[in-house]
Amino acid sequence: MTTTAKFMLAAAILLVAIWQWPGHIGRNLDKPAAEARAGAMLQTWLAHSGEQSAHFGKPVAVDYPDGWEFSWIYLPCPATARLRIFIYRDGRANYGESPDCHPVRGFGMAPQKV
Repeated sequence: MTTTAKFMLAAAILLVAIWQWPGHIGRNLDKPAAEARAGAMLQTWLAHSGEQSAHFGKPVAVDYPDGWEFSWIYLPCPATARLRIFIYRDGRANYGESPDCHPVRGFGMAPQKV
């Protein structure tokens, strides 16, 4: 195999790898696809946490230039807890906040006895 053929083969493999990469350039989710992804992530979170879906309110979506934030109020303590999932337009996603009825405030230090 000649050097040129090896180079062409390597270039072709590299282009296929870039095209198959999950966050490749040019991928652009629309809102219905993002909603479906957020719903699937919610179901995964529920399965791993053992929580019931009845403990969550209806989803609220906020549009941002780089994606969407989906949040569900945690009904046992709606004033302080919710589950947030952010879906980027390029397909990436992350859990932004898990419900916690007693969130740690301040510097995370234990209370001092006085």
